[in-house]
Formats: sequence, structure tokens, C-alpha cells
Amino acid sequence: MNSSSTLSFIVACSALAAAIIAPVVSLIVSRWQFNASVLSANRERWLAAMRTSLSELMAMMVAASVHKESLKEDWGGGRAAAAGDWKAMDKVERMVQLRWNIGLLCSADDPAQRKLCDTLDRMILRMRSNDPADLIGTEELREIEDAARPVLHEAWVRIRKGR
Repeated sequence: MNSSSTLSFIVACSALAAAIIAPVVSLIVSRWQFNASVLSANRERWLAAMRTSLSELMAMMVAASVHKESLKEDWGGGRAAAAGDWKAMDKVERMVQLRWNIGLLCSADDPAQRKLCDTLDRMILRMRSNDPADLIGTEELREIEDAARPVLHEAWVRIRKGR
């Protein structure tokens, strides 16, 4: 084989390899980009759901505390206030739904998310207490916010990085 034939053979092999490898690499990159964009969109929806649920639950806790503070009779863990009042019962049901929604959005393996759920549970127990001084006020809301910030921040960082 002469040098011209060898060179032609090498060029032909290179072209063949490029024709085979390029689509494979394109497919891999496209699949990675698709997965990253789908994952990022899912994380954005998760973040929005978490923020909405948290803020609504916190608002309802404050409203329940105001109601608890205004009651003259026994609070009964909130049951007395809702007994016979379907509007109040709907709010209690919504609070329970929000708490479990947040719990299901959280991972039990993530310490920050577990801390957030524990903080919410502690505040709910405080709110259900018959002690009229056990209310949800600014300090308690800050405690929930402080537990939520690392969870929300981590999700936002992962969205920005496309992971």
C-alpha cells in the first residue's frame, strides 16, 4: 500500500468514526439536557408548593391562635372551637392537610427537612395546648421560618445549578 492509499484509508476511517460517534455523543448530551430541564422544572414546582403550603399553614396557625386567645371557654385542643362550626372545621381540616402536604414534600433522610417537620409538629402541639399562653406569634413564626430557610435555599441552589 502506498502512502496516498494509507492516508486515504486513515481519512475514511476517521470520517466513519466521526459519523458513528457524533450522533451517539449528541444523543447522550440531549438526554442529559432533557433530564436536567425536567428535573429543574420539577424542583421549581416542589419549591413553589413548599412555599405556598408553609405560608398558608403559618397564616392559619396565627389565625387559630387569635381565635384561641379570644375564647373564653376551654380550647379543648381546638376541638371545642370547631365543634358544630363547619367553617371552623374546614379550617382545621385544611391545616391538617397542609401539615401532611409539607411532610410528604419533605425527605425523612434530609436533616434540614426533618427539622422543619419537627418544628411544625412542635408548633401544632403548642397551638393545641389548653394553656391560653401557648399561642403562635412572631417568635414562633420566626422559628418556623428559620427551619424552612435552609430547605428552601438548598432547593433554590439545586434549581440554579440544574441538578
